[in-house]
Amino acid sequence: MVRLVVAAAGVTGSAGLIAEGALRFSGIPDAFAFTRANAVWRERHVSLNAAGFRDDPWGQPADKPGTTWRIGVVGSATTFGQGVEHPADRFTDRLETALARRGDTLAYQVWNLARPGWTTEDQLTAFKAIVPRLHLDEIVLVYAMSDAQDLTFTGAALQSLASRRPAWQQWIGRHSVLLDLWFARPLLASGLRVSYGGVEQAYRERRYWTFQAGRLRLFATMARELQIPLRVVVVPMLGATWEGYRLRKYHARVAAVFDDLDVPTLDVLPILDKVPARSLWVGPLDLHPNERAHRLIADAMVEQWWPH
Repeated sequence: MVRLVVAAAGVTGSAGLIAEGALRFSGIPDAFAFTRANAVWRERHVSLNAAGFRDDPWGQPADKPGTTWRIGVVGSATTFGQGVEHPADRFTDRLETALARRGDTLAYQVWNLARPGWTTEDQLTAFKAIVPRLHLDEIVLVYAMSDAQDLTFTGAALQSLASRRPAWQQWIGRHSVLLDLWFARPLLASGLRVSYGGVEQAYRERRYWTFQAGRLRLFATMARELQIPLRVVVVPMLGATWEGYRLRKYHARVAAVFDDLDVPTLDVLPILDKVPARSLWVGPLDLHPNERAHRLIADAMVEQWWPH
């Protein structure tokens, strides 16, 4: 029996060392950037251009040939490609590739203007400060349903969760990526509940939704002032199942804001919910859309707005 216990401990120890090494090498994404494993993943898979975005170098935006058609895509973590290892697998890059195959006289550029953690307020700020300098021909706002979370102070609640880890866990976590990830699992589960609850509250309560609708209208106002056509894609929050998706009834409310302003709007919920929600996750610790979801979103955009 003692030999069996020692042998089992040896196997477990070896597996732990292998897992530790793998996490230190490639990392693994988590939804809220709570863990060292997420930091390793980001360091390995994310590079930013001079403007601070996860995209190829833009050069000088003003140096734009007359045959170039430039589309700026404004968004948050989904548009950024949180958890997607290769930028070419994101819907923005897939869209650029699909447009290049159209065979017309235009040279299409799709620029990714997104950062993880951005809310509607952050996107409005970027819209005002950055978009006017980029010489865009079109703007696509990718509105993730979670972008309203700042209204209910969800971000502050998530930061509070991250700070609750006992000192001994933090000490061990500084020395082991694997154990840091293990200790963070309950926090990540709590973070998902906090996030969904806060976002749902932002749509359910009239005071929050009235304010959010006003912010969404500002995008259309600013695009008109810049004389740049605006399109909108609405992206759901992924969960365990589509049957339990609590934000479904609010999608129409978001789309109606833009429909009333004659802004072309594409809600990808009816497309994504045809496949199991879990098959669209980046992973068990990160429910952001994975490569399969990005492909479905890109295909829907092309079919809706740029068919061959």
